Amino acid sequence: MTRDNPAEPGINLVYRIAVAGGLRNLASLIERRMDLPVPMRVEIHYPVIGDTDDAERAEIDRIAAILGETPEYQYNGHHYTVTHEMGPVAYVATAITREYMARHNAETAAARRYRRETWGE
Repeated sequence: MTRDNPAEPGINLVYRIAVAGGLRNLASLIERRMDLPVPMRVEIHYPVIGDTDDAERAEIDRIAAILGETPEYQYNGHHYTVTHEMGPVAYVATAITREYMARHNAETAAARRYRRETWGE
């Protein structure tokens, strides 16, 4: 687990309080302003970033225990995810294997090169 993540438990209490306050303010705004459209679903995503795939999976297991949920594998085992549903709102933590991310990054870079060479973007 990296130590420079401000959202990591115990690392930056001020940041955690600011996030919680922001969520409360958003909830209050949604309740007050009936003319403000809201989505059918809201998800807060926490990407788990660790030193190894095993460390990331262990962190997902730790988060799952806190939430009382069971993690699951997705995308042929390349995503290890735990989700805690609260009506139309969910907290989602995901660890993505290095293999999958390397392939994704290579594909994204190739698409950028293609656009640049084809359309000059």
